[in-house]
This record gives sequence, structure tokens and C-alpha cells, in this order.
Amino acid sequence: MKHYEPVEMSNLDIIRKKVLDNWPSKYDFKPALIYFPEKFGPFEKIDELWNEVSKLSLYDKVIRVGCHNSLGNGPIHIDLEQYEYSLNIPIANTENSIVNFFESDKEPTLMKAELGKNPFPAWKREDCKLIDKFVLDKPHIMKTNVPHQVCNMGINMRKVLLIRLHQVGKLF
Repeated sequence: MKHYEPVEMSNLDIIRKKVLDNWPSKYDFKPALIYFPEKFGPFEKIDELWNEVSKLSLYDKVIRVGCHNSLGNGPIHIDLEQYEYSLNIPIANTENSIVNFFESDKEPTLMKAELGKNPFPAWKREDCKLIDKFVLDKPHIMKTNVPHQVCNMGINMRKVLLIRLHQVGKLF
């Protein structure tokens, strides 16, 4: 079973620059997962971004948009929000960023959230088997309800735009 699908965006360099220009500066140098009260946040007026999302037939499936800064290896987890998919667009320092997918016959334990407010289910690495992975060097749509882990092997803060989606169809 496939857990992700790479997607092409013809204006990716322009999108990256405009997203960085609108990135919340108070989160520039610390790990964070930020969602905005408005559906599209500060990125609403980036026409190139939303034209590309529309070309993928995903515009009407957008639930919310967020920013994710990270360093090092995150926990093995599932996302608990009301979406099953995320269009993850690499913005900065993602050359060494890997997303791993796992399976486990063990139950997760609740882990204290560093980036969010509420504890979330997470698995110990020794209780999991790696089943798939991709390098986030281009945009990908990925399943968020499968245990996964973000690994940033670089020394700089990884910045990814997260576009959370309703059911995306038959990609998977």
C-alpha cells in the first residue's frame, strides 16, 4: 500500500520565495507547528500557490494550512486532526529531510506535545517496522493517519508548508 505520492508544481521556486516572505518570523528559529485562524493563513494571496493546488484538483479539499519548523528526528506518530492527507511543500532546508512510515502491532502511548497543546499517540522505535519512506525534496501528498516520522538530517531549521486535505481520491 502506498502512503504518499510526489506531485509536480511548475512554480515551486516562486512559491517558496513568496511563502518565506509570509512565514511567521517569530517562529523562524525554533521548532513549531503553527495553524492559523483563517483557513489559508498569511498565504491566501499567493496566487501561484493556489493555482498549482487547483491544477491538482485539490483547492476545494483544503481544510487548513500550517507551517512546520523542525530539527532532528520527530516522534513516530499519527496526526489526530480531521484530515487524512497533507500536501507537504518543502520551503527551506529540506534537502536531507526524510518522512518514514511504519507499522506496529503495539499500541501507542500518549506523548507530551512539544509543538502542540495536547498529548498525542506515539510509538517507540523498537516497536515499529519501517515500511516506506520518501525524501521531501519536492511536494508530496501523504497519508497522515499512518504512523510516520519526520527526520531532518540537516543542521538548519526545516520549513514545510502543510496543506491539510479532505479525501483526495484515488492517489493511494
